[in-house]
Amino acid sequence: MWRWTRATHAQFSAAELASLRPLPANDAAALCDKAINDRAHLQPGERLEVDDDTETQAVTKWLDEVIPPDACELCLVWDRGTAIRLPRDLFIRRWDDFWYPSSDDLSVLTTDDQWQLEMCHWGSFEISKRATDLE
Repeated sequence: MWRWTRATHAQFSAAELASLRPLPANDAAALCDKAINDRAHLQPGERLEVDDDTETQAVTKWLDEVIPPDACELCLVWDRGTAIRLPRDLFIRRWDDFWYPSSDDLSVLTTDDQWQLEMCHWGSFEISKRATDLE
C-alpha cells in the first residue's frame, strides 16, 4: 500500500483506498501465470507509446477508449507476489499512480478473460483481445 499512502508517491482518499483490494501472494502468482499464458491466445490490438512528453490526459482518454466500459473491476498484476483488484474508473483516472515508468511492468486483466493490457516499463502500452472480440 506504500504506493498510495506516501506523499512521495501518491495519496489516495479514504474511499479510493477502500476500493483497492490487495490479493494474497498465491492469487497474485496465479494471475501472473495466467497473464503470461493468455498472451499466446490473444491478438495484439491498439498500442500507445508513452514517454516523458506524453500528456497524462491523452493516456487517460486512450485507456477509457480501449478498456471496455463493462469491465467494472480490473485486476492489476505487477509480479507473482503483488496484485490488486480495483474499479475500472479509479484505474483510468489514476493510472499513473499504478504504473511507474522505468520500473513497472503491469498486466491489467478482467475476470472474463477477453482482453488484457500490458504496460511495459519502457512505455509501450498494448491491449490484446481474444480473436472473437476483434472487429
